[in-house]
Amino acid sequence: MMTPDLNDDSNQTSSSNSSTSSSSQPVVNNLKRKNLDTDDYDEIDDESTQDSHDYEQNTNPTTSNRSKFSNIKNKVLINQNLDDTGIKTRSQKAKALLLQKTQNLANQVNTSSTKTPHSSKQTVKLKLDLDPKTENLTTTTSTIIDLQKKEPLLNDEWLKTFETFNPKQKLNALEKLLELCDHTHIKHVHNYIEPKLQRDYISELPRELILYLLTYIRPKDLFKLAQVSVHWNQIADDSILWKNICKKYRINMNILSDGPLSPKSDSESENEFDLESKSKKLKANRNGKNSKNLNSLNFLNSFNPFKKAYLIDSNVTRNWCTRSLPTPIILKSHDDHVITCLKFDGRRVVSGSDDNTLKIWCAQSGKLLNTLIGHSGGVWASQLKDNIVVSGSTDRTVRVWNLDTGECIHVLTGHTSTVRCLALNGNICISGSRDSLLRVWDIETGQCLQVLRGHQAAVRCVCFDGKYVVSGSYDFTIRVWNPYKNECIHILEGHINRVYSLLFDGNRIVSGSLDTTIIVWDVHTGGIIHKLTGHHSLTSGMQIKGDILVSGNADSTVKIWSLKTGECLHTLSGCNKHMSAVTCLGFNDKFVVSSSDDGTVKLWNLETGEFIRNLLALESGGRGGVVWRISMHKNKLVCAVGSRIGVEETKLILLDFDWPSASLLNQPVINSNGQARSTNQNRPSGLHQILSS
Repeated sequence: MMTPDLNDDSNQTSSSNSSTSSSSQPVVNNLKRKNLDTDDYDEIDDESTQDSHDYEQNTNPTTSNRSKFSNIKNKVLINQNLDDTGIKTRSQKAKALLLQKTQNLANQVNTSSTKTPHSSKQTVKLKLDLDPKTENLTTTTSTIIDLQKKEPLLNDEWLKTFETFNPKQKLNALEKLLELCDHTHIKHVHNYIEPKLQRDYISELPRELILYLLTYIRPKDLFKLAQVSVHWNQIADDSILWKNICKKYRINMNILSDGPLSPKSDSESENEFDLESKSKKLKANRNGKNSKNLNSLNFLNSFNPFKKAYLIDSNVTRNWCTRSLPTPIILKSHDDHVITCLKFDGRRVVSGSDDNTLKIWCAQSGKLLNTLIGHSGGVWASQLKDNIVVSGSTDRTVRVWNLDTGECIHVLTGHTSTVRCLALNGNICISGSRDSLLRVWDIETGQCLQVLRGHQAAVRCVCFDGKYVVSGSYDFTIRVWNPYKNECIHILEGHINRVYSLLFDGNRIVSGSLDTTIIVWDVHTGGIIHKLTGHHSLTSGMQIKGDILVSGNADSTVKIWSLKTGECLHTLSGCNKHMSAVTCLGFNDKFVVSSSDDGTVKLWNLETGEFIRNLLALESGGRGGVVWRISMHKNKLVCAVGSRIGVEETKLILLDFDWPSASLLNQPVINSNGQARSTNQNRPSGLHQILSS
């Protein structure tokens, strides 16, 4: 029975260290000869094994340390010459010594882990040796001293060990590690990991898709987005992106050629400034009065063309809606007479009056350039094209004028009554008179080409697109003419009262009548497309752009219509509506401007029909002060005001909402209550405010 037990023990010893297994055989034979009690030997082996487990738990040795410990145990069994009477005494002594050394070493490791925060997470290597002379178990005393020196190496070894784990083992290791951490450590780990979890998903999409998605965010947010990184700055400045934005907001790219970036500005036109005014302007520029304008231009030139167009449009919109009104330019003339007709091409203003004269003004400086004298009766109609003005008068003549020189080029005679309306296209002019006739003139030669006969009453309004002439009369009809063949193509009958206003876009005719209705006609067939009802009096003025029609009526309302459906989209009324008849109107892609006998000019939102604010309000409004005419060109507005009873001086008021208007750059921003919002004085004015609005 003893031999198998000793062989098993010997085999276990040899599996731990092959070099010692061969030397253990004599010991076994010696134990056999000494008749060693098997139970005693098993007790030594079990106790030694238990001690080794205790040692492993206290010091957490690596695999190599376990091997060394097994070698030590074998040495203890091999090198000791045990006799029958001393085997228990010597094994117990070795065990006691082993336990003492292990406890001391464990205490030192615990003490070191308390002083060094990271030492508890490191593997400690212990070198245990048995001095064969003294037969005592000793430890290497330099182990703890070398621990701090080997700390980086230990970290690297720990990381290398972690890298060998599979994904599941890594997750388990991290979970166990976090369980050992307190709240401070967890918070630190959270702050470290959170930025790494953030991911820019949009930038990983195809560029075309990114540009498409960005068209759905507000353009002003793109300016903030451009500050995130260089990559996003490049995306936010992409020409395709801003082209789509301009298309979405219906921004006309002509704003670049007609605006502040155009090669020729209003101030550069001939005969607008004399030498004295030019020298004053140059001096003002040298004094830095226009430096903000120049800085804004330099700022604008740093962007692509579509972004420029959007920025200009946005700034102009703020000028119209939220900034305080620009300083008006007052043009006093015509004494106390009524201004009967008003034309404006953005550079020059032409006003006609019942004082028998026309006056030409510079829209930039407000300077009177010329007074056209020649008519012997009041001027009731005028047309402006380039440097040519055509006027019709109660003296029954039509005159052609040169704006630059003020010279009357031709006097066109033939009508037998007041010339009430004019239409000009190219070098062909159509005149309509109270004598019920229309005449076709060549303004270059002064020759009458055709006389169009057919109306039974005064011709009140006329349109000409170069191909067809459309005329409206007090005989309740509209006629379509071929002026080159002196042929009446269609007689449009549908109104039951006088026709006062007329529009023609080449395909559709829109007529307004004293019968309160507005009719849309097909010029090719002469049929009625829509009959628009809703007004309650005379339609005094209309404007058309695309499929949108705006009409002003003597019932004090303004209506916005869809020519596709014939539906009234908005009625501009409410508590802020005009208090008297609407005299004139104009509109662009965003706003409607209307004037009235109540002495006000109002601004409305085209899309919603909401009232925005008053652009002009005469102090004499409601007591006789009226706004007779308005003429709107892009972002400038001219208003002809006065009174028939002398309570308001006759004058023209010019408001410039264009970019970069010097009078607007430092104006405060107006809130919804009409009060100026406080602004940061250090914030750049003008266009720069768009970035933070």
